[in-house]
Amino acid sequence: ELKIAETNQQLVVYIHGGAFISGPAQHHWDSLKTIVQQTNCTAAWMCDYPKAPEHKITEISRNIDEVYNSALAEYPAEKIILMGDSAGGTLIVALIQRLLVQQQQNNNIA
Repeated sequence: ELKIAETNQQLVVYIHGGAFISGPAQHHWDSLKTIVQQTNCTAAWMCDYPKAPEHKITEISRNIDEVYNSALAEYPAEKIILMGDSAGGTLIVALIQRLLVQQQQNNNIA
């Protein structure tokens, strides 16, 4: 977790690339530090998800969902920025898709 003093009270949740099998590498940490410094976000979390092939996509997705839910426990949804590169970008898009489906299902129940 990276933190700075002057902030906009936002959290960056960053999922690194690495072909689903490696990382995070030093360049991911360097990039995240630069993002936090240039955006004045309160903090940034690097999601070090379980790696393939030992872990299946369902386990990886469950891990990312847990990280997002932890973020929601500390920040309002509108203050959470979801970012990723390469494989991490794919995992962020999949998270957003799951969140949209969940929202639609909740709306249909109400």
